[in-house]
Amino acid sequence: MLRIKVFSAVSILNLVASLGLFAQGENLVPNPNFQGTGGQALPIGTGTVTANPGVPDNWRAFAVNGGIEVDVELAAADEIFAGSPETNVVCFRIISYGADQGFDDDNGRFPISVGVDYHGEFYVKSGNADGSEQRFNFGFPLFGPGGYLGREPGGLNDRTATGDWQLVTGSMFRDGEAVQAHISWRCIGDGGEDRICIALPFVSAEVGQVLPPTGLFCRRVRASVELTWTNQAAYEKIRIERDGSVLAELAGDATSYPDLNIPEGTLHYQVVAVAPNLQDGPSCEVTYLKVNPGARASIDLGDPDTENGMKNTFRQDGTDGENEFLICGPNADLREARSNLAGTDNDAPDGFFYFTVTDPAMKSQEAVRIEATVYDDPALTGASLTLEYTNNLSRGGGDIPNTFFAAPAVRTLAGTGEWATVSWQLEDAGFRSFQQGVADFRIGAGGARVCLDSAVVNYFPAPGPLACRRTPAGVALSWENPIAYATIEVQRDGGPLAQIPGDSSSYPDVNVPDGDHTYQVLGVISQFEGYLSRPCNISVINVPSGTKVSVDLGEINQENGLANSQTVDPGDGENDFGVCGPLAEPSEGRSNRGATDNDFPDSLFYFNVTDPAVKAQAEFKLEMTVYDDPALAGLNLYLQYTNNRSTGPLDFSNTFFPLENPPVRMLNGTGAWTVLAWDITEAGFRTFQQGSSDFRVGVAGGNERVCVDRVDLTVVGGAPPPPRFRRGDLDDSGAVDISDPINELHSLFLGDFEITCLDAADFDDSGQVDISDAINSLLWQFASGSIAPDPGPFNCGPDLTPDRDDQGNPIDLGCVL
Repeated sequence: MLRIKVFSAVSILNLVASLGLFAQGENLVPNPNFQGTGGQALPIGTGTVTANPGVPDNWRAFAVNGGIEVDVELAAADEIFAGSPETNVVCFRIISYGADQGFDDDNGRFPISVGVDYHGEFYVKSGNADGSEQRFNFGFPLFGPGGYLGREPGGLNDRTATGDWQLVTGSMFRDGEAVQAHISWRCIGDGGEDRICIALPFVSAEVGQVLPPTGLFCRRVRASVELTWTNQAAYEKIRIERDGSVLAELAGDATSYPDLNIPEGTLHYQVVAVAPNLQDGPSCEVTYLKVNPGARASIDLGDPDTENGMKNTFRQDGTDGENEFLICGPNADLREARSNLAGTDNDAPDGFFYFTVTDPAMKSQEAVRIEATVYDDPALTGASLTLEYTNNLSRGGGDIPNTFFAAPAVRTLAGTGEWATVSWQLEDAGFRSFQQGVADFRIGAGGARVCLDSAVVNYFPAPGPLACRRTPAGVALSWENPIAYATIEVQRDGGPLAQIPGDSSSYPDVNVPDGDHTYQVLGVISQFEGYLSRPCNISVINVPSGTKVSVDLGEINQENGLANSQTVDPGDGENDFGVCGPLAEPSEGRSNRGATDNDFPDSLFYFNVTDPAVKAQAEFKLEMTVYDDPALAGLNLYLQYTNNRSTGPLDFSNTFFPLENPPVRMLNGTGAWTVLAWDITEAGFRTFQQGSSDFRVGVAGGNERVCVDRVDLTVVGGAPPPPRFRRGDLDDSGAVDISDPINELHSLFLGDFEITCLDAADFDDSGQVDISDAINSLLWQFASGSIAPDPGPFNCGPDLTPDRDDQGNPIDLGCVL
């Protein structure tokens, strides 16, 4: 029989703690004795929650498209364990499994502090009527400022409850990112009744041992070092030391530090965390030695090898005979060399040549060119050579994804029958002999036997990284110069575009033709061949200023080059459909939160430009038609968008632009539809946000529901609109009559009439203005001749066909009207 027991002011918590059953300290679980019936029964979607007679205060039973039944029963004194008090017990049964269902105290989350250890305990037994065992999960869902973090530490997965009460103790956990947590249970379907009972939950918090930071990684980038680490506690401050001297003192929550303009040598860094009873932290070493452009390390393979700052390593393996000595090449130029597979290699074939740089100065460089001279055997035509190397993100020999770091492209043998040199330009080398424990890089040929004569690593850094961004005038290029160049050549689509001074670090390419373009910059220094930067690619499509895309929001969005994305997320019901607005002018629209959105409110509207031409532009005016609800007077909406410096989805600081203090527009509460407008000046729409969006508009400082009717995005500062004219109307009188061909003849033969719009004078749209235009105009007016092509003699409009010269090349006759 169901009974609800109301306890006295003497808390069961204090009684349990006094009995020494749990860790001492305050219980962070609200209402641990399950009193009251004011909790939450939360069915989501098609879910059902049955609570008899109700859910205890602060607690929650939930079912997402499934079903759950909750009962509160009374456990007598001594029933749970010897000396246990009389207490309420929660039993819940899964009626049907949906996306998620269980029992928790999400309504009574407790705060999480850095450096504090948390620990949960409770009593549990199977609630199955036949006494059979029941499997269940238990954990602590963690929440950060942005919502659920997707992890539940401190719990136990797939535990089994028996027919008797038993104490379950979770593992200790701490977290440096979470700000809130709660306790949660779920049944695991095992073919039975799927019912468990819970009693006396207890969560303790204790200040744990203050641990120093971990995971220090020192990455050298040219003449600077980037330090990153992970904090394990809240520190008073963090001290950065280099070679025993203090470089900087940072806030206690800092996790990175850039050391700029480092001196030459092997540098020893330590990150020291300062806290009570702690002044310690991890350390690392970085080597930086300067060399002159053109410096090199090389090896001439043979018997023996001729080594000059570089070795051929890992070649004496008896099981596969790597890099076996032989004489090879064309008959006219035989050389001592080595192959990558031995003739008797049947056990463990290895298609690689391994190398380590022994010259300390060359080993510390990042911008290098690796060259390999191979016999281009006709029998190996089409064989591919690959390079893998230790890059400057590599942490150690076990860091395989970054240690064997593939260069961008393979090199293919042409089968010329001669010695050939293949090369790779690297900007991020980090040679630390990680590969195979003894190598900095390796060159492979798959299953083909290749004859290698020599290998060279030389230092000549290319300009870069090169960035390309769209501007209203064309494309803006920018890069860094790691050394002083004599000149810099800018290239577009593989051809030279401009020669500029060697200290230049930017270039504006104006009047760029439509299409996809590839840019590179070539740094040239005297007596050395220049090296090309890595390319950047950009799409240029010129559209007239004023071109517009839009989306009219409703049950079925009316999309015209613009889509409302992220509208049906089941977790937070983004952009829920509804009819809203003033009573005199209701309209179909969408709100920024679903009606049942209690877990993960999302205050944002997401949009994606689907028109490719508009998507490629840089400047826009954004207009959003919003219901100016009187209840929302003073509310601010903000804009963030993918800007033209964005590099990818993980580049949040440049993707959600601006990240801090985005521009806001305020609602005045007029009770009417209103248009909020923003200027977008540095767009780089590439659908990074949420994986499907170019920009988003959100509510500043809250989760109020806002109703949006439509969104318009207009191109600003695009290509100038094409000139408009009437074909044949030379004097711009508004009509084509006999005076126009007469004026054209005067212009052609007497020179006493100035044609101000050549397109208008080109009556037959031949691309040239000549006597035939005047004749065709007269024939059309008086002898039933052919009418002039678009825009024709009656309509004022642009020229819809490109003008061309006698050789068929595009030209622009122009029109100044």
